Amino acid sequence: MKAYPIPMVPGPVMVPDAVRQVYLEPYGSGDLETEFIELYTRTQRRMKAIFGTRDDIVIQSGEGMLALWSALKSCLVPGDRVLSVATGVFGYGIGEMAQSIGADLKTVGFSYDETINDMARIEAA
Repeated sequence: MKAYPIPMVPGPVMVPDAVRQVYLEPYGSGDLETEFIELYTRTQRRMKAIFGTRDDIVIQSGEGMLALWSALKSCLVPGDRVLSVATGVFGYGIGEMAQSIGADLKTVGFSYDETINDMARIEAA
């Protein structure tokens, strides 16, 4: 197994054989299967009740970056001000993502191994 000096992934993860076997089973297409569409609709309805909202609920399946992009693109417009308090690759990355949408970015950066404890610096930003 490859060793990384600074791990940037949530792994390594050993997937049990029983789980890998499930991947070998055929499955339908979520956008065509009536059963899936009904399940999705019921799940949306239940999530609305849990979150106490009447707004639309979107359920996505994907990596963490999908959730980050979705969150940023659903609430930012060009010109919005964003303060990124960053420690490391992902902290700086979310700021860069916001900037690519057109946000006015201010970054308060710390070293990846440093604790965020300079509140005066953050508040001044």
